[in-house]
Amino acid sequence: MSPIMIVMWGVALGRILTGVILLVAGMVKLKAGPTQFGKAILGYDLVPEKRAMILSRWLPWLEVITGGLLLLGLLSQLVATLAMMLLLVFSGAIAVSLLRGRNHDCGCFGLWTSAQRIQWRLIYRNLVLMAILLAVYTLGGGTLSLDEWLGLRLLSDIDTVAGLRMLVAVWVTAVSAAIF
Repeated sequence: MSPIMIVMWGVALGRILTGVILLVAGMVKLKAGPTQFGKAILGYDLVPEKRAMILSRWLPWLEVITGGLLLLGLLSQLVATLAMMLLLVFSGAIAVSLLRGRNHDCGCFGLWTSAQRIQWRLIYRNLVLMAILLAVYTLGGGTLSLDEWLGLRLLSDIDTVAGLRMLVAVWVTAVSAAIF
């Protein structure tokens, strides 16, 4: 197997793993209901109650759709960008809460079993997932993607390089914020 094929299989596996994580996280939140997830959002103390309730209704659906599209490998580059933005927002909310000295339910998978408390480890996990998504953004969906089978490549090489620079800057900023 050529090195390029190994990389494309790696991108595909990373895309699928990230898709499963987002899909399951969204489904868990949907199963728990907007009231339960709304309480977790309010624990961050970043948005008013009315906005938290709006977020608790549509954010799980956004995760489910994003995760599903990543699993399928459809519109991979655009969906990878959306997923990175979600993970960046989640990481930012967790970092702000931790820096404020708070210790509350993260609203992640904790709704499924026992409540999972916010911790730096969640930010590091999200940074790893963002790095995987950066590869998906740069290289496309990889092997086993509908994009590959349909011949879809939404971004040209020039767009990819410019976008990659922007995403690396965002990723470095997120890492720096998490560390400091």
